[in-house]
Amino acid sequence: MNPKTSAFDYLRNSALDARDFFAAHVSPFRRNQFGGSVGGRSRRTKRFSSSITKGIRQFLEENKTATVPACNVPGVCTITATNPAVATAIANSLALFPKPTALVSATTGIAPQYGNQTDHENYMLARFDYTFSDKDSLFLRYFLDKASFLEPFGGAGIAGGGPLLGWNELDGSFSHFATLEERHVFSPTVVNTARVSFSRTEKDSHQTTIDSVNGPIPIGTNPCGSTTTYCPQTPLQYWPNIPGNYDGLPEIQGGLTNLGGSAISVFNLVQNRYTVADDILWTRGAHTFRFGASVSRTQSNTNNPLKGDAIWVFSSFAQFLSGAPAQSVEGVIPSSINYSNRDYRQVDFDPYVQDDWKVSQKLTVNLGARWEFYTNPNVLHNALYEIPNIQTSTAFAPFNNVFATNPSWHDIDPRIGIAYDPFADHKTAIRAGFGIVPRSDRWIGLRDWYTEQPSMAG
Repeated sequence: MNPKTSAFDYLRNSALDARDFFAAHVSPFRRNQFGGSVGGRSRRTKRFSSSITKGIRQFLEENKTATVPACNVPGVCTITATNPAVATAIANSLALFPKPTALVSATTGIAPQYGNQTDHENYMLARFDYTFSDKDSLFLRYFLDKASFLEPFGGAGIAGGGPLLGWNELDGSFSHFATLEERHVFSPTVVNTARVSFSRTEKDSHQTTIDSVNGPIPIGTNPCGSTTTYCPQTPLQYWPNIPGNYDGLPEIQGGLTNLGGSAISVFNLVQNRYTVADDILWTRGAHTFRFGASVSRTQSNTNNPLKGDAIWVFSSFAQFLSGAPAQSVEGVIPSSINYSNRDYRQVDFDPYVQDDWKVSQKLTVNLGARWEFYTNPNVLHNALYEIPNIQTSTAFAPFNNVFATNPSWHDIDPRIGIAYDPFADHKTAIRAGFGIVPRSDRWIGLRDWYTEQPSMAG
């Protein structure tokens, strides 16, 4: 075996970048992409193997501008609440706003914010091929991808985060795919391919910090001790005696940047999929038939809790300073009995048949159909509930299957295509096709449907 290797390393940085118009300096940026490959073939043993690895390390300083109350102007942030405890809580919350560097009105200003965003990824692909004879061969393939992304502006309760620091959001993914396939040639017109595969995909998102009057601190930290009912150093921890909570969200309408972390960023999705499949190719005259089936066992484990702290909505900054009741309050009271896991199980059975028919020298027609059957997904741990009768029921009742009846019994998906060579010279081709394909995101749909309904909220 004579291996062949390669390696590469690319570096990009901000050395020649121009300054952003709204930034005080050129934002530092570094992106390092590196990797290599090794592979070789042995003629004597008819063996071939190869592997590829790649990595990415990226650093970027982000620049955002927050709209904050001008508390450095006398009278703007005067607290009018009469309850001493409420007044103290308001003062501590105001301390989380940075001081403005410039005024945009008599009561508000802007404050530039700089945060470090990091993006890392590791990737590997390996394959091994072995030819036993002219009729039998196999290959084994393994793929791995792991990535992490840290966003320093993950707060404000809005998609993409707001322009205030204090609430780091960490997103990650970790994927494995493995396939073993064997091909056997029965005759010049019949070929069989059998394979087994396993995949595991994982995605998660969570916050790593909460804000304090002294700057961001790790989530779960309580500077005042675990038994306190209110900690002035972390004023957005409305239940500080329950560790691990995200900061609350005091939303002050009227143009100010929101305080608080993300409202919905927490989730963890893990899916295991085991598959066995077989495909046959049979050529007979002007027809090339393909038929086969696959059977998959899917384990989809999801954790998508609702926010465990309050979202207080104030109609104005004056209402916030007065300590008047909020316009609305949302959220789930933190509790150890809240259960946000939804673990689904199902089996997929997908037989298919297809014919590539060479009608003439100019025309080829493709005809096929696939049955996309799956068992009615069931959930573990009695985690789904319903109201059996909206008029007479007095309590929720658990149920195990997602659907009342299995909707996949009639998921037969036809497909047809044509390829036409009008001049029979292989220079011009006219193609058309039609097919029906079922939704491929049904697991994400199940997670959304059964974690966001009132009776399923955990």
